[in-house]
Amino acid sequence: MKNFRLTLNQKYGYASIFYGVSIILLAIFGKSSNTLLSISSSLLSLIVAVGFLLTFFLKSDIDDERALDNLHRAGFRALFTIILLISILQCIVVFCRIPLDTDNMLKLILGISFLSFGYYFLYFERK
Repeated sequence: MKNFRLTLNQKYGYASIFYGVSIILLAIFGKSSNTLLSISSSLLSLIVAVGFLLTFFLKSDIDDERALDNLHRAGFRALFTIILLISILQCIVVFCRIPLDTDNMLKLILGISFLSFGYYFLYFERK
């Protein structure tokens, strides 16, 4: 059997996107009255979390200067996206007086941050 080696796109980009999507699905369906949706989203999140952790232990391509630069750029953009999202949510809470469930909002923000980090990393790698 050949040695399995992850590319940097798989290690940082796609793994972050899949993990972000699973956390968003967990936030949406986690407190659903349908137990099948709730359990399936929890199992999906668990499977993706184990896969995400495996990306750190499996062999992968060596991080070169370009990949490290793209990691930093993607992290900055994801952080800026999250700060913008939190600011918008604060304005909605303060001005519209809409109560928000903090557990689901935290999961959504975490999922969107992973999703945006993976997207921006893949975007910068293609450039």
